[in-house]
Amino acid sequence: MRRLLPVLLLAACCAGACSTGPAYVNISRTPVQLTPGDYNRILSRWTREERVVQLLDTTLDVHATLLSWEFRWAYTVAVARYFRLSETDKKRLWASQQQELDAGVEFVVATASTDAAWNDLEKGTPEVPGPGRPLGRSLWRITLHVDGAEPVTPAEIKAVEPVSKLHRDMFPYIGYFHRLFLIRFPRSTPDGREVLPETARRIELRFSGSLGTTRRHLIWKTTNMVVNP
Repeated sequence: MRRLLPVLLLAACCAGACSTGPAYVNISRTPVQLTPGDYNRILSRWTREERVVQLLDTTLDVHATLLSWEFRWAYTVAVARYFRLSETDKKRLWASQQQELDAGVEFVVATASTDAAWNDLEKGTPEVPGPGRPLGRSLWRITLHVDGAEPVTPAEIKAVEPVSKLHRDMFPYIGYFHRLFLIRFPRSTPDGREVLPETARRIELRFSGSLGTTRRHLIWKTTNMVVNP
């Protein structure tokens, strides 16, 4: 038994290491008490990253933050402290964040590529051509997959330029060669289906094209339980 104990402990440690991964998130609008010091932890909770590689080239390095209710509140609290906002100005900022949340499903996305020409998300969803015809718009098709529903394409892809010191402070994964984008999906489809209902359990942001496809890491798994800070 004594000989087996170290083996069992090692197996338990390995199992624990293998089971670690991105934290589950809560997409409801459940109020939480947050301080400015909580921001980095909340940013980490809502951020995913993935690198697409082809023939040793990084065709796309992606960092994506889902701008949820919880994240927007953490951002509001942190920025209010940075700029020493009055309570009135803080409430005004939070009201604008709630309006943006109601208007669509948004992601802050930072991307970089070995070839800068590949990093062209702002050109929009590509118009897939026939043989020998030029490709219209971006090299990348971006889609939002929620559970088993039909994927949705963005309503707007906006390049954030220039990238300011505040952007880098709030999203420190922005590297020297990264470009910054705000990607907004509609809140509902033309047939009235809610794109991101509070009952959603799996959310995936996918980038696809001839340069490769994100497959495993830009995924947010949710729980219907309240997420405590």
